[in-house]
Amino acid sequence: MRYILSLIPFLLFSAPELTATALLTAPPSSRQTHKALSSDRFAPKPSKIGPVHTTTQPDRVQSAPKPTQRIKQTTRAEIVRRQIRKRHLPLRRAIPSPTPPPPHITATNSETWDLNHVGIHFLLSDDNRNPVNDYPIYPPVMTSYPRSIPQNDALVQCASYALEQVIPYWALQMWYSDSRDVWICQAFVRYLYADRSEDTDWSVENADANPVFGYEYFSENPV
Repeated sequence: MRYILSLIPFLLFSAPELTATALLTAPPSSRQTHKALSSDRFAPKPSKIGPVHTTTQPDRVQSAPKPTQRIKQTTRAEIVRRQIRKRHLPLRRAIPSPTPPPPHITATNSETWDLNHVGIHFLLSDDNRNPVNDYPIYPPVMTSYPRSIPQNDALVQCASYALEQVIPYWALQMWYSDSRDVWICQAFVRYLYADRSEDTDWSVENADANPVFGYEYFSENPV
């Protein structure tokens, strides 16, 4: 008891110091009252990356536009009309020269002619530019044969026609006329045996001539 009473004066004199020490060591929340926070501090800040745009997806994917033109389909009546039209068209040769010309042809009098030209669309001239048209007294002569005659038979008839003139004609050209659908034979007198035509002499353009053949007589023993 005596000990406790001796401590009372000590406690009374040290109380203010203990109170100050307690205030210094207390947490901040217990030492002072917080001020009201400004609402601007916690307001949302603008984004640094700019506004975010959202894309609205379409309700459906648009399909490609439909073609405005329609494909016309041939009817049975149109097919029948075409077949009837074909029956009334004139017949034409599918191929101008179905067979190659023979290298030699023999006329009806047994004279043999040799092939010297094959071409299309170019003919020998009727004037003095043609080396086998070498005697003005005897001009070129011409005849034709129907398309029904085979090509090689028409060549033989053309050679025979050339030899049947007042004096024998020893050069010829024969071509097929696409517009007339006939074989055309033209013979030249070739009065001098030494006169012969070359490929360069076939210089007269004729788009209707297809094909074109040239033959001349070559004797083994010319006079």
